[in-house]
Order: sequence, then structure tokens, then C-alpha cells
Amino acid sequence: LSSIVGGTAPTLRNATATDTFATASETINCTTNTFTVNLPTAAGITGTVYTLVNSGTGTITLDPNGTETINGSLTIDITKQYVSRTVQSNGTNWIII
Repeated sequence: LSSIVGGTAPTLRNATATDTFATASETINCTTNTFTVNLPTAAGITGTVYTLVNSGTGTITLDPNGTETINGSLTIDITKQYVSRTVQSNGTNWIII
């Protein structure tokens, strides 16, 4: 995919330790270990989408900024291998899509 209509081409990074989403439409593939991936603040980036993939066997925690939530929860854990979650900013918090 060279581009997405109305957006940018998604990027993919592998991670093995605590990390933070940095680029809109980014996917982080967690390949090993148990750790946290942080989301930036949802404020001011309405519509921004991030995908987190647990391709390893550890537990990956997705953690929004400060007191922001994901579907009302302060964090979500991905405990199973090959499970992913895609979240989108609503301008205040994050929703799973």
C-alpha cells in the first residue's frame, strides 16, 4: 500500500520492550517479552489510529496517556499470542475499532 485515501501509509515497527506510538497510522508488533506500549494523548488527534499486535508469548499492556481511557478502561492487556487491538482517538479518549 503506498497510501490510504485521506491519510498516510501505515508504518510497522517491532518492539521487545516498553515503547510509545509516535506516528499516525502506526502498528507496533510486540515480538517477545512482557511490557507496556504507551499511547500519546488523544487530545488534538481525533481520528488517529494505532494498532498493537502481540506476536510473542508475553502480556502486552496498552496504556493511554494520564487518565485517558480505552473504552472506559485505564489500560488493556493483550495476553494471547497473535491477538491485536486497533484504537482510534475520539479527541478525548481512545476507542477500540
